[in-house]
Amino acid sequence: MAPELLEGSENFRTTKASDVYALAMTYLSTGTEQEPFAMYENTNKAAAAARKGDRPAPVSKINQLSPSMTGGFWTILEEMWCQEPSDRLSAEEVGVLVDTLLSPYNS
Repeated sequence: MAPELLEGSENFRTTKASDVYALAMTYLSTGTEQEPFAMYENTNKAAAAARKGDRPAPVSKINQLSPSMTGGFWTILEEMWCQEPSDRLSAEEVGVLVDTLLSPYNS
């Protein structure tokens, strides 16, 4: 869940930016087969870390991606989970960047 949704407001609503944050965490979890904040011993500590701006540590390999593609994909993830919602990539930008990154696999 995006950090802005963890603030405890009774009237919070998801946004396109919070969806992009969630998508980044989904990509990471699918690609590494690990929970994004597995280094924390419980969900509350993981949520507190996300609220203060902590993010998962970089990984050296994401499933079927080469090391260089893993680096490129990590850069995309970092732009998807910016602390400030307005700094995150849009879903459309994510699509273009991921398509470009994976184009060698589509040949």
